[in-house]
Amino acid sequence: MIDLFVSLNKKAGKTVIIVSHDNEMVYNYSDETVVLSQGKIVYKGPTFELFSDKAKLEQLNLLQPQIVSFRNDLIESGFKLSKDARTLKVIAKEIAGQVKR
Repeated sequence: MIDLFVSLNKKAGKTVIIVSHDNEMVYNYSDETVVLSQGKIVYKGPTFELFSDKAKLEQLNLLQPQIVSFRNDLIESGFKLSKDARTLKVIAKEIAGQVKR
């Protein structure tokens, strides 16, 4: 089903609105995110910024996607990652040149 949504968005230029509690899916497929709490908008903005802000996630009682936690752990370990390093494939490519052989 998600492949259909991606196709509608990328190939047909359609905006797709998905309602989900699956933060992993939201992170992987959404450019913009709206978070509701008790029927009110409590966050509206870029998905990457939301899931990169630990304080905001705690405030909203949301879990950080695993790839974001992994990315943060790598950065804390001294790896340099660009803001574009949001997927495992891109992260692996960026750290490959930084690993001592």
